[in-house]
Amino acid sequence: MRYFIIIGLLFSLLSCNLDNCSSKLNFKLDYHLFDDIKVKNRSYCDLVNDSFSGDKSAIKDLSTLQLYDFASYQHGGVILQLIEKMGEQDYVESLVGLNQEEKVILKNSLKAGLEFTESINLKGKNLEELFPIVDKLISS
Repeated sequence: MRYFIIIGLLFSLLSCNLDNCSSKLNFKLDYHLFDDIKVKNRSYCDLVNDSFSGDKSAIKDLSTLQLYDFASYQHGGVILQLIEKMGEQDYVESLVGLNQEEKVILKNSLKAGLEFTESINLKGKNLEELFPIVDKLISS
């Protein structure tokens, strides 16, 4: 009986550490920062995975999500990796119709992400030199 309890406890602990959301990222998300986020009945994790699968609606929702504190840095890192994966032109095409407020939200997220990232390709660089098409979109 004791073995079943121990096995049950171990299974519970291990299942809490399964990382399905950030498996497509180069860093691990701190899930507690994103637990309560729902956009159009999608969790933050769903938005991330759907975005990396090319869902334009999810990309736009993820890109215009306004977060604060440390979550904003990790969120910005997610968006930067999404741009790298998709390519800048395809990413921008997913953002058709952004209003000025959404552009400011995205710009702030990207700036925070650049401070957070550990990516050798991104670290220490500014948005204009990394992604000039994105920078032009959010600066207009």
